[in-house]
Amino acid sequence: MAQVDLVAAARPYVVELQATFDETVNVGILANGEILYVDILESAQGLRMAAAVGDRNALHSTAL
Repeated sequence: MAQVDLVAAARPYVVELQATFDETVNVGILANGEILYVDILESAQGLRMAAAVGDRNALHSTAL
């Protein structure tokens, strides 16, 4: 089975979502019961979630 680069495949949609809504867009995967952020495109808005690629959050504390 061929592997897919999730970040590269999702990036055009991430860019479109961010441009349309002017909000931060996070892409995460489920890893060991947590969300692992694999791509983030931040908004210019003053109030936004602070996360970085590679960060992890408990599954119950995210909207992903």
